[in-house]
Amino acid sequence: MLKEKSVVEVIEAARQLKAVARHWRFMLAGAARNDNPSAIGWGMWDDMIPFFHVGMPKSLLEAAAAGCAALTIGVTGCSEAVEPGVTGNLFQTCDSSSLSKVLLSLIEDRQRQQLYGAKGQEWAKAIFSAVSLVSQTVNIYDGVLRHD
Repeated sequence: MLKEKSVVEVIEAARQLKAVARHWRFMLAGAARNDNPSAIGWGMWDDMIPFFHVGMPKSLLEAAAAGCAALTIGVTGCSEAVEPGVTGNLFQTCDSSSLSKVLLSLIEDRQRQQLYGAKGQEWAKAIFSAVSLVSQTVNIYDGVLRHD
């Protein structure tokens, strides 16, 4: 969990939404190296499986594989895992009020949540399934062998 990935703003946005999205539970899960100056220490949780059934995986790839809509800040490493308007939404600001508005619009649109989740799951299977990974690996080897 790194400050530049808007963790503090996510917490504040969740606080702002608490009154209007009472049936929603917001959880953060993740890790950062303790030697990183922007790391936010939250302790350690070894068993992530309970989080998955509520659609709160600790990474965007896992969210896609689990069929969950994704909302993330548009920074390197995060923005590559979301196709805006298809599998989720990116936000570019570190402003908790703006983030809470984007979250609320997604919370209030169950159909969009389901569509993003389904498209994200298709994307994850297409890119990261065993068949796809084997095919990509074979293509890499073919390319290397052709250049010898």
